[in-house]
Amino acid sequence: MEEIVERLRAEGGDLPAVEVKSAAGGYPDSLISSICALANRPGGGMIILGLDERSGFSAVKLSDPRRLKETLASQARQALQPPILIEVFDAEVEGAVVVVAIVPEVDAALKPCRVTGGSSRGVWLRAFDGDYRASDIEIQGLVAARSQPQFDAVIAPGAQRVDLDRDLVAEFLAACRRGSTQLARMSDDDELLWKMGVLVGDQRQPSVAGVLALGTYPQQHMPAYGLQASLVAPPGSDLRAADARRFDGPIPAMIADATAWVGRVTPTALRSGPDGQVRDVPAFPVDAVRELVANSLIHRDLAPWSAGETSILRLDQGKMVVRNPGGLFGLTADKLGRVGVTSARNATLVRICQYVRLPDGGRAVEALASGIPTVLQALEAAALSAPIFDDDGLRFTVIVRGGARGRSAPLMEGSLAVVFAAVTPEGSTISQLVQATGLQPPNIRKHLRRLRSEGLVNQIGGKGLTTVYTRSMNRTE
Repeated sequence: MEEIVERLRAEGGDLPAVEVKSAAGGYPDSLISSICALANRPGGGMIILGLDERSGFSAVKLSDPRRLKETLASQARQALQPPILIEVFDAEVEGAVVVVAIVPEVDAALKPCRVTGGSSRGVWLRAFDGDYRASDIEIQGLVAARSQPQFDAVIAPGAQRVDLDRDLVAEFLAACRRGSTQLARMSDDDELLWKMGVLVGDQRQPSVAGVLALGTYPQQHMPAYGLQASLVAPPGSDLRAADARRFDGPIPAMIADATAWVGRVTPTALRSGPDGQVRDVPAFPVDAVRELVANSLIHRDLAPWSAGETSILRLDQGKMVVRNPGGLFGLTADKLGRVGVTSARNATLVRICQYVRLPDGGRAVEALASGIPTVLQALEAAALSAPIFDDDGLRFTVIVRGGARGRSAPLMEGSLAVVFAAVTPEGSTISQLVQATGLQPPNIRKHLRRLRSEGLVNQIGGKGLTTVYTRSMNRTE
């Protein structure tokens, strides 16, 4: 509890997985929506009653802790569908009793969890800055993730054999036969393509996975399955983006093109190597960029609900953000990077991409569970901070900050960490931070006040001048 309260105070608000209420006047009427949102959140979460956010999360006297615990447990069983069993217990903060409830994540096969009645009726989800009512399309996304998705293994809408790129298919067949003794025994190309899931159905037509990995132009049939990239304009510019690109084509081409684009539009730095030679190094390691782009394209949700959403790559004044529709499947963000921990949303697409070659000869997918460890190792070798992972169940976001690490790093989570990551040494305005983080201006200003008080952020500007916020380079990572 001491660590949690410390993080709450550093954040200046609730954490993504922790909801805090004072409850000094009794059981909060709005708490059922938070229970529902945490139950729908990957990994679940925690509710704490008895801390006052307005006074720096100091403990308040609870008039009837037992009644609060009984009501919490009762609501979770009776006001939600499916009902959930929460663990409720007393804890101590600064000598005072607080009530803690551990809310488990609802099994994916039973999602979405919903409030069955009252003014909070409906499905609730949790974001950085609070709970919100899910839209119809977001509910479809939760339903689609109830079981192992098969959307990559169905016939691609409108696609024919002619839509597969001959050169990519030939390279794929050769790689399959080199990499597998069983596949090497198959002399019939169509038989091998069918076994690997490139062709499906009685008529052996191209699958969604086959077209995305080996098609000449997959976006003819699936327009949103590309990558939208943008380089955010510097502060003071009249442009919204200094460079905006739409990467399309098959997955190997998009990975190669996007990785090369990041290298072109981001500045290089001079660094002395072990041999004493000074070399130009990229702002973001090539291996990390390639793996993150590949993950966003290969592991994105292919369900109908996400058919209108594209993967996003944004470079914003020293920060790289990669986001794709579809949260993590079969694991939570805290397990990312662990050796041997893997779960593939699009199993057929992953299997195909393990034999797909990039233009430079490298594999689109080296091996299962190797992508995030590669990212972490590349960032560590470049003296960059570890990435921030955020999974809200429907979208997965990775934030990578440029600039070498300092000796110490602030302990932050949730929206405070997101705002800190969005502030750049060159300076960011409130409107740019809104665009970069998706948070509301009042919430951003609250976090900026906290960061300024810690000496992590500077405020520059005055009467008649645009106010910008910059990193304090002597204290930050």
